[in-house]
Amino acid sequence: MTERLSLVAPDLAESLIALERSRARAVAVACANWAAGVTGLRETLVVEVLRELQSDRLPSQGEIQELEDLTDQLDEMAWDIQEKDEQHGGLGDSTQYLQAFRRARACAAVLAATSSDPDAAALDAAYEAWAATQMPSELRQIISDASGRGR
Repeated sequence: MTERLSLVAPDLAESLIALERSRARAVAVACANWAAGVTGLRETLVVEVLRELQSDRLPSQGEIQELEDLTDQLDEMAWDIQEKDEQHGGLGDSTQYLQAFRRARACAAVLAATSSDPDAAALDAAYEAWAATQMPSELRQIISDASGRGR
């Protein structure tokens, strides 16, 4: 999955691959936290997992499984909205679909940040944050700040 970021931002992927592992983890957490904030993803589980990650602790396997389940549920919600929209000739509320899609991707960013591999966590969380927010300039700044390069 880590090659996905290189499809949308090859330069960003290269810079993340070059990070020290401790910085990579910080980038992953910053991306996930930012994506959750921008999309309004405030479920208790997400808040708890982000708090653990910000305290340099990985969540338990049970919490990771719950987060996977939540990501799947949010994806299903987005797909259901999209399917209903398509059944009505595309005349549905695309805003509702985009909101659901972005929340699902933000949850996927948080899930990615839980990876035991900091490099994979950074690449995947950045990609999902990109998809969740569609705000590449802001994401680049978040990554720069978290990697220590923004100073």
